[in-house]
Amino acid sequence: MLLGMMLPVPRASAQSESLQLVSTTYYIVQGESDLIAGDESANEFTCLKILSYELPHNVSRIHATVPSDARNVTAWVASKGLINSTFGREDSGPMAGALYVDVPSWFERDAVLTNATNSSASILASGSIQTNVSYDSGALHLDLGATEGTYVSAPIPIPESVNILSANMTLYGTDLQNVTSEISNDHGSSWTTAVPGTDTTLSTTGTSFHVRLMLRGNETTPLVTGFQAVMRYLLPSTTFTVHLTYIWPGEFKDGKAALDLTEPVPYASGGSSFVFLYLVKGYSPEGMGITLNFDEDGDPTAPNKEVFVNMTFSLSGSVSRSVQVLEPEANWTWALLLIAVAAAFGGGAYVLLRRKASSEEAVEEVISEASEEPAASQEDFAKRKAELMARKADIVAKLDALDVAKASGTPSAQQAAKEIDLLRSEFKKVRNELNRVSKRVASSADLAKPDPTDDPYDSVLASIARIDEDFEKGRLPEKTYRSLRKEYASKAASMLAAREPTAIAEHPLEKEKTKLMEAIVTLEEEHERGLLDAKVYGELQVSYRKELADLLRQIEESEGE
Repeated sequence: MLLGMMLPVPRASAQSESLQLVSTTYYIVQGESDLIAGDESANEFTCLKILSYELPHNVSRIHATVPSDARNVTAWVASKGLINSTFGREDSGPMAGALYVDVPSWFERDAVLTNATNSSASILASGSIQTNVSYDSGALHLDLGATEGTYVSAPIPIPESVNILSANMTLYGTDLQNVTSEISNDHGSSWTTAVPGTDTTLSTTGTSFHVRLMLRGNETTPLVTGFQAVMRYLLPSTTFTVHLTYIWPGEFKDGKAALDLTEPVPYASGGSSFVFLYLVKGYSPEGMGITLNFDEDGDPTAPNKEVFVNMTFSLSGSVSRSVQVLEPEANWTWALLLIAVAAAFGGGAYVLLRRKASSEEAVEEVISEASEEPAASQEDFAKRKAELMARKADIVAKLDALDVAKASGTPSAQQAAKEIDLLRSEFKKVRNELNRVSKRVASSADLAKPDPTDDPYDSVLASIARIDEDFEKGRLPEKTYRSLRKEYASKAASMLAAREPTAIAEHPLEKEKTKLMEAIVTLEEEHERGLLDAKVYGELQVSYRKELADLLRQIEESEGE
């Protein structure tokens, strides 16, 4: 069920017919997920969907596909951070049943252009008109004997636009109190007085900008050496990005659950799509209209999940795609064969695969006639997990140190390559064992309903870490990565600022989280303002990325204690 703000309303117009998708990014996670704080089960899926549209200037609503039985639905608009937006479901018309998100009135659809006219070539450009005025010695002035004169500029070039909305004029010269400036956006059919230094709104519609100057005095005063116009104009279309999150039941039927990746809006020519599918181990995907590749490296933050990836470019028009998630199959033939072999040899251990009543996963059960060693306890698993995580961090540190050492030539390139190969081999072994141990920790732990007060701020931190890793592995283009990271960092900072002071002191790592997030947000802001060069920005971002990964590891370890 959608949130309270999602009230069904009739469509205002068929605006989506001209709406187009530029790019789509899907993070779909089966079972437990840090994308949304909730109580999702293994038969449920969590989705973070990031949709970027080419939004025409006269379109005020976008549409997307969200399952009708989805819950915990939220929508954010990306504009200098993530801001909640009004959304709901269409109840009639061509888009009936689709989720809509209204474009906020504050969303910027215009752009600004500054033009300086201060030279002989620009002032006397073809199309300009001088009446009782001349230009020489670097200034416009009245002709000899004239007390009034008018100058009209040639059309001032502006990028493609739908309408020139306003302008702010600045005049340069002497005795400018005797000069009146006017502006026009309709080829000079109508004029509006523009007081220098003031934004002047144009009531007419047009895309041809002209400036008119009316001089009063004599041939020596006033003198106009140039003028500047800061024009604000309406773009034909802008990029509008929406972030949607929700949880919905998989509805496994005959061992399959369908995930629909088809959107109600067509792709613009050259559109792109990125899909990251996290499945509980044992489950597998079957794409329809899409090929999902298994990521052998997986995601260290989700050791009980297998990751499947698709990157598609050059999409165009309506695209139909879906994924069927297949449940694990219990191979009873193999199980019976093992039982028969065990019986024939009169004892020993045999493996029986049995199906859980919930059909969630095939469980491996070992039965032996001989006395077994005591099973490892939850504490043993947790201890081993901590050891593996420490060893994993140590290997990463050694790999980083070798990368630095290679640049100095010590050790030799051949020796460094050999050591790196050994460390990478050990890293894979540690990672694989860590995945197994983590799974045992999860399976041996007492089943308890997750705390509904799970901290959504931690979810945002984990999402930032995941985006960082996807970028490092080349699974996200740089432009998309920079945009997502900035938006999620801003969201996390806003959420933290809204917390009660008492909440910040609840967890011993909260202070570190606050400090790190403030540093990340400050870094992005200073980079955007041009206060950091590219090298310093890159080095600090890498440093903060490592700190964030380490912090999440500490949080995970503390939660396991």
